[in-house]
Formats: sequence, structure tokens, C-alpha cells
Amino acid sequence: MSRSSTLGASLPPSWHTATLRRVASLKAGDAITSDVISDEGEYPVFGGNGIRGYTPSYTHDGSHVLIGRQGALCGNVNFASGRFWASEHAVVATPVDGINVRWLGALLQSMNLNQHSQSAAQPGISVDLVARLDVPVPPLITQRAIADYLDRDTARIDALVAAKERMVALLEEARGAFATDALLGSPVPGGPAGRGQVTLRPGWSLIPFRRLFREIDVRSETGSETLLSVSQTRGVIPQSDLGERRQYAETLVGYKTCLPGDLVVNRMWVYYGALGAASTPGIVSPDYAVFTPMARLSAKFAAYVLRTPAYVGEMTRLVRGIGAAFQDAVRKPRLHPSEMGLIEMPVPPPDEEKALLRRLETQTDAMMRRIALLNQSTELLQERRQALITAAVSGQLDILEAA
Repeated sequence: MSRSSTLGASLPPSWHTATLRRVASLKAGDAITSDVISDEGEYPVFGGNGIRGYTPSYTHDGSHVLIGRQGALCGNVNFASGRFWASEHAVVATPVDGINVRWLGALLQSMNLNQHSQSAAQPGISVDLVARLDVPVPPLITQRAIADYLDRDTARIDALVAAKERMVALLEEARGAFATDALLGSPVPGGPAGRGQVTLRPGWSLIPFRRLFREIDVRSETGSETLLSVSQTRGVIPQSDLGERRQYAETLVGYKTCLPGDLVVNRMWVYYGALGAASTPGIVSPDYAVFTPMARLSAKFAAYVLRTPAYVGEMTRLVRGIGAAFQDAVRKPRLHPSEMGLIEMPVPPPDEEKALLRRLETQTDAMMRRIALLNQSTELLQERRQALITAAVSGQLDILEAA
């Protein structure tokens, strides 16, 4: 007789249900400070979201599954083998006798462990809570067959995803090259943004950002306005358009307001081009910077300029303490508005600016539509991958034990 599993399916006769602690030992990793982690070293350091760097010593040896313990991505699953250091932000899952480590990893991937996060301000999962969850357990020979099957089929899906991601990267590169050519002319290699990077056309001027835009800081009194966010590829959009990304603030009172035509900059991610022109009124994070045009240049045109590789590079150079951005223990640096004010912007005559904007929007909109279609198909493939794993580990697929 078949039995019911926690994944909502009827189990095959040879399967049984057990708590996760009967299948694997779950223990948090050991604390490690950022000063002993480097870009090179003998042993990898695994945090809550994969490899953080390398260190001269190790805490584990062998094949293990790692679960992210803290942060917005808590519950994600990684594999580690050989000697490595597991930090306190990872939970190390070690299979007990009779359990295949690859099957265990697939099982954990199917469980959507992020749903068990227990805090809003700093999401995290409880090891004890996860250990008490019921899971379906097949015989060892079936575990191996499932792992082999998933290795083959997920590898094919992963190859398709990688190919689509390469196409997106090429389109993004082409989009940047087109904007660079249209706005900056032929850049001088190695020169800073401004006079070293811009070939001015007749009638154009180079004007410091501070003379073109003024920072504004008006705060919401109710928090009821539309919450906006800055996407690195889509500019300023309602945060609701970001899908499953969640806003953890308990109140939006005190958030910065912006109006259509304002330039909004995510100061922490400027080195990824995270800025854009607002097209609707709303509110943004207090950590963003909001600028309003004073004269001669629109926010939309400025956003195109500032997202070219040359200007992203210049903003990266200006970010204070950029090297600290990759240290988990250090607060990520922000671009200060006064530093941004020093950047020299190319300013065309008004009629030429309007013509360039029409050209840029036509060309880049076509590229963005192609990128959106590729991203959509990538998401469908990833959903297919997850569904395949869930079906396999829950006994819904007829996988021969001898396969």
C-alpha cells in the first residue's frame, strides 16, 4: 500500500517517510572573519550562498550538501566536496548511512526551505525546525537512479540556460556599445569619463553634473505612495514588478519621494548601472539619491549617458571604499552625491537631444524586448528544472531502480 508524502504525492510501496534528521546530520558551520578570507588560497570558504573566497585551513572533508542559513537567499542549496571551510552562515547536511549525497541534495532543493525563514529584518532558518520536517525516502538503489537521472536531465537544462544567458550578455554588450557610440563618440582608451572619454560633436558642451541636476530630499509623510525600485536593466519601476523580491521595511513613512522626470540613483549599486529616470510619481528607499533637472539636460538622457560603460566605470572609481564592497562584514559603500556632482556630462543642443533620445529608445527598446523574451524562457526552464527535481524525489516519476 502506498503512503502519503509531505510533498503532496502518494509514495511508491518501497518508499517510507522519515524526519530529515533521520536522513542527514544538520549542523551549522564555524565562524570565520573576513580578514582570513582571500581571493586565492588552498581551501574554499562556503557561506550562505556559495563560495566566499579561500582560506589556509578547513572544517570539513568529504561530500556534503550546504544549506544557506541566513539572508534573503536562506534555504538555497549547494554541494561541496573535498576539504573546505563551512562558515556559520551555512548549514552542513551530512548523509547518514544508506543515504546518497546527490539524492539528498536534490531532496533539499525540492523542499523550498526559504519558506521556513523566521525573521523579516534578517531572514534565517532554524536548523531544529528543518530537521523535524518529514521527507519521502526511497531505497538506496532508487536514490542512486534518481540522482543519475537528474544529473543527466538537469545538465541539459543548465546548458540551455547558460546559452540563453550568454545571448543576454551579448545583447547587453551591444546595447552598451550602441549607446556609447551614439552619446560619447569614439572613446579614448584609458581616459576618465569626461574629457578623456568623450569626443564632443559640434555644438555639444561638457558640463559638471552639479550644474545640471540638484539633489532633492523630500520625505513621505504617509508611506502610501507607489514604492519604486531601480532595476539594473529596466530603470525605475514599481517594486511590485520585480516579482517575488520582498520589501522588509515595516513602514514606508520617511521614504524619499520622486516625480516624473527625476533621476533616481541606487547609490550602493551604481557600479552596475543601477539608476534611471522616473516616469511616475512614487517613493524610493532613503538610501537612494534623487536628483531633479535644473536646465539643459533631461534625466532620461542623463540616465543613458551614466549607464554607458565609461560612466559606470567613473562612478565605480568615485565610490568610497569600493574594495570593501565584497567583504560580508563591512557595510557596502555608497556613491556620495557631491562626488557625482564632479562628473562631466556631454550636453547636446535641445533638438539634437530629442532626436538622439528617439533613436536610443527605438534601438534599445527592441533589444530589451529580445532580452525580456530570453529571460522569460530562462525562467520557464528553471521552473521546469525545479519541477523535474520535485517530481523525481517525491516518487511521481517512474524511474527504474536499475537505471
